[in-house]
Amino acid sequence: MWKTMTRVLTIAVCWFAVLLAFRFASTKYAARAHDEVVRSRKIAPFTMTRIEYGFSSLRDRVTMEYAVFAFRGDGSHSLVRREPSGKEINRTVTDFSRGREFFVNPRAEGIMASDLTGDAFVAWQHQMADCARDNTGESTVILGFTAWKEETVTDGGGDTTRWTMWLAPELNCAPLREEVTKTHGERWYKVTREAISVSLGEPDPGLFATPDYPEMTVRELSDTLLLRTGRAIADDAGLARLDRIHRNRH
Repeated sequence: MWKTMTRVLTIAVCWFAVLLAFRFASTKYAARAHDEVVRSRKIAPFTMTRIEYGFSSLRDRVTMEYAVFAFRGDGSHSLVRREPSGKEINRTVTDFSRGREFFVNPRAEGIMASDLTGDAFVAWQHQMADCARDNTGESTVILGFTAWKEETVTDGGGDTTRWTMWLAPELNCAPLREEVTKTHGERWYKVTREAISVSLGEPDPGLFATPDYPEMTVRELSDTLLLRTGRAIADDAGLARLDRIHRNRH
């Protein structure tokens, strides 16, 4: 049961981080909202490499991976996750030039894609400004960038989740450091992410590339992974939640 919970948490954390930090405008208004934001504020293009560790109360270190987070000057961004060997685990690409968001899984050789929906591109503009204002008042310097501490705590289903992020206004409020701790009774699971390098300037276009894989639903992707690797994305409840998120974004 706990192993299933840790797998669900790892996927949920990744999805939640992407969905919480960046939501975007409906197809009807996306181009106009996007252009207004780009004109009204300078967006910093950069490439960040992060290292992630996962710990649990059962073992000292249970996971380790690297992630490359790339941000273009038009607001498009991608997150490419890799094993320590360099093999790609998956990537999430939000591309305004194509008006779509993609989740690519090389192991399943499949893509989940959706149109950019919602009116949150403008909301994201406010978030970029708010991270230097709506925070705990505590700041630090990471890799030469000032980062402000933001902390949230949620409770539900007997679980308590504490989320601490250090956000850099100079980097579009991207998190330079994150720590997520989930506790359930005496058991706990912790994920830490730390930036180890930041390079300013337009990123490598290859970080936004999407292969010619077939589009799949969440369940199709999970079933394919189960057949190929013996591990699904999540349990049935987790799949149902992810499927609702995916459908709502179409």
